[in-house]
Amino acid sequence: MIVLVNDEQREAFKGGEVGGDGFQRQVEDGKEVLTEPNNLLDNVSLPEPGMFLGVGAMGFFLIYFVRE
Repeated sequence: MIVLVNDEQREAFKGGEVGGDGFQRQVEDGKEVLTEPNNLLDNVSLPEPGMFLGVGAMGFFLIYFVRE
């Protein structure tokens, strides 16, 4: 089922029906050269604060039980 929300989508759908290409689309093999690839150094993902607490607690207990 296709749900069309606004008039722009309805017009694009009607235009697609009128065009004779149907399923004749360009096939991509995934080996195209990117002109602007993503910079891996711009990734800003940080762990949740509770993770640091958990890692610290595990380290404490590891040292505690290894010493005994």
